Amino acid sequence: MTSFRPGVLRLALLALALLATPTAAGLYHLSEGSPLWWLLNAEPPRVEAPNPPGPQRGVMVLDAAVQPGTRADIVAVSLDGAPVPLPEVVDGHRDGDAPTPPARLYRLRLDTESLTDGRHALTLQVADRSLRRNRASREVIFSTDNTAPRLRLESSSGQVRAGAPVLLRWGANEAGDLRLTWGDDPLPPLSDPPGASGPPEGVSVVAVPVETGAGEVAVRLAGRDLAGNGAEQTLPLVIETAILPRQALAVPGSLATLATGPVARNEAAQVVSLTSAVTAARSWLGPFRPPLAVGAPRTTGFGDRRDYADGHVIYHAGYDLAAPAGAAVMASAGGTVVFSAGLPQRGNTVILDHGRGVYTLYAHLLRFEVEAGQHVTVGQPVGLVGSTGLSTGPHLHWEVRLRGLPIDPGAWLTLSEELASTAAGTSVGPESPSGG
Repeated sequence: MTSFRPGVLRLALLALALLATPTAAGLYHLSEGSPLWWLLNAEPPRVEAPNPPGPQRGVMVLDAAVQPGTRADIVAVSLDGAPVPLPEVVDGHRDGDAPTPPARLYRLRLDTESLTDGRHALTLQVADRSLRRNRASREVIFSTDNTAPRLRLESSSGQVRAGAPVLLRWGANEAGDLRLTWGDDPLPPLSDPPGASGPPEGVSVVAVPVETGAGEVAVRLAGRDLAGNGAEQTLPLVIETAILPRQALAVPGSLATLATGPVARNEAAQVVSLTSAVTAARSWLGPFRPPLAVGAPRTTGFGDRRDYADGHVIYHAGYDLAAPAGAAVMASAGGTVVFSAGLPQRGNTVILDHGRGVYTLYAHLLRFEVEAGQHVTVGQPVGLVGSTGLSTGPHLHWEVRLRGLPIDPGAWLTLSEELASTAAGTSVGPESPSGG
């Protein structure tokens, strides 16, 4: 019978003590598969889970990775201190270049519609399967938003007089994207945006062609907040028919070729093309001004119907203002010259782009004072009064156009004063620090 040796027992106990020291426990990653891991491991597990970006809505999906994947588990989950069901295991370990030790992947699905909008804390508790049941936790911070934005859409009038602009004010109670449309066409803002982090708001302008009959149209505002919640609002507007004087024009023989329908149609298409682009930069500050000295009488109004001898009918696209030849024609507001050349009917013509879809046109000029591409300020001479094109005497033909559509210049002067008086209407594009 073999006798018991106390020295051997002492050596075995010393070896076990050494293995149980923190230094030995530091061999965790190398010994996870060892039977001694259950007894000796002192290193807590690890859990990784990202903080979801931005506000969450509907069902939020959160993925978490736990290490060591084969010997640790998510044992508890709480939301704002209250327990919630454990997440499902979606993978035993990472494929490919698995870490040492490998990770187990979990997926938590959380219906946020039952939560109040705002900040929340989700806590994941992890424990390993060793004798010590080492633990770790991860707090995931996120915010929720399941409430649609509140939209605001109002007009300066419930009616739209054919040919006259109407000011629309719109906005929302929280940051996000807004889209304002008139039929199928977008309505760009005349105001600058308040900034990406602030609630969107602005002003836009609508108008219908002067020859439009009575009826009803609708403006639609669609909004979506940063979480993706959507809302819509519709504003119906009643079209008021304009009362238009009618003129039968007898054109002198020397100008007969300029008064034909084809000439008028081609020129009208060209002017629409020149005034339809919506330039992002706004080049004016303050109300628009008349292009001639105070007291220049108006000889033809906006929208007057003109019947030519060949049967062609047009609606006068601006004002005719009486003035002596050579009188200075001044820019109504700051802008950029997009056209400075001759047209068959309008004669020598200057067109200014003021930004955001607003243009002014000055026709029948005797002489140009500006050239295409030049920036002008309010009150700067752009030409001299003349009688070029389809004209029987010195006068200025002055137009205001909104995204290609001619609108009543007098109504635009009034609206621009209202726009200038609002906080949203006091910004100016970088190209015109002096305003206009």
